[in-house]
Amino acid sequence: MRAAKTIALALLGLALLWSTPSIGDADGWYKWQVDERSATLYILKKDDKPNRIRVFTEECQPWGNTARGVSGEVTDMGTMSLEDSVTMLLDIAKSDDLGMDVREDALFWLAQSNSDDAYAYINQILFES
Repeated sequence: MRAAKTIALALLGLALLWSTPSIGDADGWYKWQVDERSATLYILKKDDKPNRIRVFTEECQPWGNTARGVSGEVTDMGTMSLEDSVTMLLDIAKSDDLGMDVREDALFWLAQSNSDDAYAYINQILFES
């Protein structure tokens, strides 16, 4: 359960990718460490939009230097706060112009984040729609 919460928090950071913090301009994989969570978030940017989300924790590390499902060069973005990570994931989940798969991934990780903002959004889509 602890690992799932860490992973969820990391993914939340990815959803917030399009609001406060920004990822690089080029297509490709980007990763960052969610501060104090021992989780690493990976986002694949394709055609200038998030396309895939992967999260790995201390308990669930990728083999070797590559993460499962992550191929090619990865741009390391350093460390990002949990709040910024959640903001990116929320932006991804709310974006109508992104594929359903990446939006579902963002929602899944938002639910794992223990963030009040994430739960408020999930509550809104479940009960106010």
